Amino acid sequence: MAKSSTSFKKGNKFGKGAPKKEWTMASLIREATEEEDKNGIPKKKLIARKLTSMSVAGDITAMKELNNRLDGMSVQKNILAGDEDNPISIDVAGVLNKVYGKSKSDSSGGVSKDS
Repeated sequence: MAKSSTSFKKGNKFGKGAPKKEWTMASLIREATEEEDKNGIPKKKLIARKLTSMSVAGDITAMKELNNRLDGMSVQKNILAGDEDNPISIDVAGVLNKVYGKSKSDSSGGVSKDS
């Protein structure tokens, strides 16, 4: 396939593209934490121990991080509801008319009055 005129030209300092996979921050951190300290303990294990000891010592931020790692972040629920006196209603015919330019009663649109 021929390159288009909008392709990056050779030597374009802004057209370097994405970094090589081995040079991304995530891969560099992963590699660094898999290294062992002078006693042969992986740094990842030392970090987990430190986070745990900080949590036990009362560090709220460490507690939250540890909890998020163990149980996952809490889910925020969004409830869309009306009141008893003022319930939420959706005008399906109006939505269909806006989207498709047809009303609910228009039989050519494949939507029947029963649905």
